[in-house]
Amino acid sequence: MKKHTDIDFFPELRKMVDKNTQHYKSDFDIDMDIIRKYAISTEPLDKPLLWMSRPSGTHCLRESEVFIKGTHEHSAFCFYAEQTQDKVLACVIVPKRIEGDSVIGDLFEINYREHAALVANKSVEPEAMKFDFEDGTSYTGLFRKAYDVALSRIETSGQVVHTQTLPKDAEAHVSILIGEKIKRETMRTTKCDKPSVRDKLKISVSDRTAIANSQQKKKGKEMEIL
Repeated sequence: MKKHTDIDFFPELRKMVDKNTQHYKSDFDIDMDIIRKYAISTEPLDKPLLWMSRPSGTHCLRESEVFIKGTHEHSAFCFYAEQTQDKVLACVIVPKRIEGDSVIGDLFEINYREHAALVANKSVEPEAMKFDFEDGTSYTGLFRKAYDVALSRIETSGQVVHTQTLPKDAEAHVSILIGEKIKRETMRTTKCDKPSVRDKLKISVSDRTAIANSQQKKKGKEMEIL
């Protein structure tokens, strides 16, 4: 796994697109908007992002959603490993800040097919979906059943500005995300500077608290089970 820290994502990702994507290169323009959106998000579950370049297009997906079965992100990430022989270049990107037209952060190149197998084996089951609307209101309902209700509210509440899937086993989901982050943190350091067990525990405790709090907020009073 190659790692790049504090870089401008767009030139690096563009190189992969030019190398591997022959059709629908305009997908990358959508990706850039997605990356900018989540770069300024304060939600822990909005980043890291999994990005992939295919011969026909690209994808930019939230890691937290990829590790939940049945989501669009999970299906999109696993599909090309399960159903095609396409060459896919993939990486994990962790946006930190925006500087002018650039988004700065850390990029980790990954083996797509190996990571897709890991996702397929580790992902947890979904329970509910939360939708945030333009007018500031939210709706949370059972997974899949919530879509129709959310669509019916668009006329009065405006467009959906943010979605999040809530897993059945939140603790297992948190552990997966923390485990992935610890692997990246370890890869980011030099041999003589490798994180100690104590450092890993610090990462685990702080991230577990932040992610768990975020998930708990989504299961608050607005939860409507249909």
